[in-house]
Amino acid sequence: MNEERLSLIITGQISAQELSIKELRFCLVHFNDQYRAGTSVVTDDRYDHEFKDALAILSAEDELLTRIEPELEGSFGDLPSVRHLHPMLSTDNAFDGDAIQKFINSIQREANELGIKNVQFKATGKLDGWAANDVNNVIATRGDGINGTEISHIIERGVTSIGGRNLGAGEIIIEKAYFDENLSDNFACGRNFLSSVIKASTPNDYALQALADGACHLVPYSTLTAWTGDGSAFMADYEGICDQIHLDTPYELDGVILEAVDADVKQFMGATSHHHRWMIAIKLKRETSIQTITDIEWTTGRSGVVTPTAIYDTVFLSGGNLSRALAHNARRVLDWGIGVGGEAEVCRSGSVIPKLTKIIKKAEQVHVPSECPSCNHALVWKNNKDDEPVSLFCSNGSACSAQVERGLFHFFNIMGNVDAFGAKSLEKIVKGGFVDLPAIFNMTHDDFVSTGFGQGEAKRLIEQLTRCQTEVVEDWRFLASFGIHTLGRGDSRKLLEVYPLETLNTLTVNDIISIHGFSGVTAGFIVTGLRHKWTVISSLLKRGFNLERTATQSSSESPIEGKFIVFTGAMQQGSRDEMAKQARALGATVQSSINSKSEYLVMGERVGQLKLDSVTKFNSKGADIQNISEADYMKIIGSSSGQGVIEYFNTANTFITEEEVKELSPLPVLEILSTQSTPQAFSLTF
Repeated sequence: MNEERLSLIITGQISAQELSIKELRFCLVHFNDQYRAGTSVVTDDRYDHEFKDALAILSAEDELLTRIEPELEGSFGDLPSVRHLHPMLSTDNAFDGDAIQKFINSIQREANELGIKNVQFKATGKLDGWAANDVNNVIATRGDGINGTEISHIIERGVTSIGGRNLGAGEIIIEKAYFDENLSDNFACGRNFLSSVIKASTPNDYALQALADGACHLVPYSTLTAWTGDGSAFMADYEGICDQIHLDTPYELDGVILEAVDADVKQFMGATSHHHRWMIAIKLKRETSIQTITDIEWTTGRSGVVTPTAIYDTVFLSGGNLSRALAHNARRVLDWGIGVGGEAEVCRSGSVIPKLTKIIKKAEQVHVPSECPSCNHALVWKNNKDDEPVSLFCSNGSACSAQVERGLFHFFNIMGNVDAFGAKSLEKIVKGGFVDLPAIFNMTHDDFVSTGFGQGEAKRLIEQLTRCQTEVVEDWRFLASFGIHTLGRGDSRKLLEVYPLETLNTLTVNDIISIHGFSGVTAGFIVTGLRHKWTVISSLLKRGFNLERTATQSSSESPIEGKFIVFTGAMQQGSRDEMAKQARALGATVQSSINSKSEYLVMGERVGQLKLDSVTKFNSKGADIQNISEADYMKIIGSSSGQGVIEYFNTANTFITEEEVKELSPLPVLEILSTQSTPQAFSLTF
């Protein structure tokens, strides 16, 4: 994209809705890089609610909409990289009361499974600064969530650490009142200003003065003023609570964080690859506009569901130019009378895609299609969980070009290691008769030319296919890319922590529901999807994709499979974190405190009386919790005789050394038994 066009986009003379998918992706990456560099060129509202909005409408499952946005590579010069002890994840969002209630309900369901009745929540301000982590006297930026950059020098420069050092995750931020009074004329926002404080080899004069005035702070999240209470109390006045948190917090906020308080609930719910399931960011925006509908577009998705989008004249709302809004589903179109000439309230409550929230005037004529807009196949009604017809569905499957194209796009998008296979390219490829992944990966240079690509484009596409196969990618990402219903990236990782990828086609529903977090309904979808997709998955595995394998444990070798364990006291075999990691790899659920589901309290030295009293209390109510020493625990898991086993599979067409296996293992490896051929299988004992 040339500088002139980019400038017109930034200034709003070209709207985001005029851009192609490729241009929108470029803009989002460029704007994020500028944001991370402290030189933002668009506001957060425009980034989130104009450019992301436009991309979501054209490519709803694009990875740029959900990934943890990384810092600009090289933006910290020669400062050293630091690997976080625990991933610094992003946060999922809630934009209205319904979404908040849904989140609270999910927390309460999980808590009930643990026997926790009085579920408590905490709400704090969502700081709009530079995310950082302060552990073991090292301060590091969030980076990509896994690796950050060490910036411990900020303390020497004069950044004040609120509450002291080594308090974990927080943000580097400037006092709002100080910024407004002294810096707002020269900097767009506090984050832009802080770039000099954090990154510059020599801070500028503004930064030096703010540091001398003590206005720059490292604020651990644990030190923030918080509202606490149960879910019903929060929902009774959530707008007032959020407003009060904004008033009480002396820093710029980007919303309010609502999270579960109980450590066991947090452990039980876990996280996706993107965010913690027990935490949500509330971003309430209530801007609406009344618009006359000029058209209804119907689009077939990769699952076959046909979705309506209402079109109206462009309006500026919530920081962006909008002309499209979700019309929910076919049933809503009929029930609400959504159609050309009707008037509707358009609302973007902070969400990526605006939606119709109210009908002001019904259309005189309301129409829903009887045929798929892509393949002209007859549509059928698809029922919801209450057995009510809600959505229109195209059952033409692989004969429907829209479903095929979106399914292929989903694969390359989730794989995330190539960028040439966008919607337009895949449309050409599918029209040329190459309609599945094995066929595409077998395409030659001449095949691409025959489907309408130029010589240079064909060469690049061949290079990209090679890169897709040879560049290392996580096996859970590979699995998630096939678009199996309910099997996203997070659940793919959970599944592969228990069963190796090559064995998934043999799984039963009972095999899957034995893993925490999978219901019978979900397991049924996964088993059916795996069997349906297995020919394609198997074909691609045989091509030797370079997969970074998730370590899996053999449940027959693990005596603590499915057990709930609490570690307490000072351990001799390693830190409690190391032992917890080992226990999880063997299939156990590690808890931070005793509850009715606990089965073992593993005791090191200097055990607190509170833990012992908790065991007595829960056992008196019918629990069966055993107090065992660290030595007895090690005997149970068979560590002294090397009985703990992890299997590692390598399907790449290259030999992998034992040292590389040790680096991949989540546990210290005592012995490796391996074959000398590829694919290789390793048994690791620890």
